[in-house]
Amino acid sequence: MAERFVKSHIAERVAEFIGARETRAYLESHGWVQGMPIIMAKPHEPLDDVMGLVAIQQGPALVATVDPSTEELRFLYVSTPSAALKDVPPCRPETDVCKLFEAAARSESITFRSRYTPHSAVAHLVPVFDAAATQAIPADEGESSLKP
Repeated sequence: MAERFVKSHIAERVAEFIGARETRAYLESHGWVQGMPIIMAKPHEPLDDVMGLVAIQQGPALVATVDPSTEELRFLYVSTPSAALKDVPPCRPETDVCKLFEAAARSESITFRSRYTPHSAVAHLVPVFDAAATQAIPADEGESSLKP
């Protein structure tokens, strides 16, 4: 039951995030387009399980999770696996989603592969949205502004 609560909590936060014009525009500036899947993942969910869900989307996707230490909503843009990318070995089975987020935070992008895909993919971390640093766009009536 707790597992379902964690994922539904993440889903609620994602829905609020993309429901506001300024945060939706922020995601779009980092590669998200309307209709692109957003995969919800618990922070310590096995990476192979999450990438299995990404792989069936047959296109790029965002992975959303909550940072366990800060409770910030985090997004990772994951490309479609491609034979054109450098071939890397699959991540170790014990690798969790947090490890991929941490690796992506250390570089501009990261090439990785899960056991479910024959080719590598590229991921880049979407920086945490900072409402104070972003120029405000007035929210429509009934739309969350996510302002403090």
